[in-house]
Amino acid sequence: MKWLIWLLGMGVALAQPIRPSEESLRARARFTQSVQEGHYRILSGDPRGQRIDSIGQRLAGLARRPIPWTFTLVDTDEPNAACCGEGVVFVTTGLLKLNLDDDELAGVLAHEIVHGVRQHVDADYIEIAKLEKALEEYQLHRQRHGGETGETAEMREAYEFNRLNQQLQQANSYLRQKTPFSHAQESEADSMGLRLALSAGYKPQGLMSALQKLMAHQVAQFGERSLLGSKTHPPLPKRIERLIQIQNQLGY
Repeated sequence: MKWLIWLLGMGVALAQPIRPSEESLRARARFTQSVQEGHYRILSGDPRGQRIDSIGQRLAGLARRPIPWTFTLVDTDEPNAACCGEGVVFVTTGLLKLNLDDDELAGVLAHEIVHGVRQHVDADYIEIAKLEKALEEYQLHRQRHGGETGETAEMREAYEFNRLNQQLQQANSYLRQKTPFSHAQESEADSMGLRLALSAGYKPQGLMSALQKLMAHQVAQFGERSLLGSKTHPPLPKRIERLIQIQNQLGY
């Protein structure tokens, strides 16, 4: 077991810098802003949240990255968990309604922690960073040069400003409504998350079992078509099959 903890910790530490990336910090800030704007309702002081934090901190402590982590319970019926930048994970009350035991919850949280330490969230915020920078530079240029003169020039400047601002708003809106990870990133989080949960003393079958419960819930709610997967997530049956293969390779 000790070699597994060391291997996981060293692999993550060597692959990533010590501090969260700028894009991860942006993602964390956007989650905080979404909470403030009422998109999410955090349940502070809830015993279920304390359970999530206890398991999450145990797992994050083995990731060998010296940054603080917060694990938050969000009140919504949608069964979900997500990493919102390195160091920030939320779990919904809808997911807990699937009656996950500690091993299953640890499997889910380990998956999200890997998204964070591998900084999978970064790529989706690069485009937003570019738009924000372009908008900032455009505004600075107008302030320095006082803008062009003439009705046509003013219309052109107003059009360019509104175009950049609209692109930025659309990008932010898109990110609020999607899970920002690719199939390859999800597979990596499944594989490394299983090993992280195992290194923390949880059963390696936890994530697989949690996905099986989620699959049963989705079929009951939306039928078999809900198992086809999406642009960001491989189909649940495929993820479960892959997890079984990894468990077999590890001798479980």
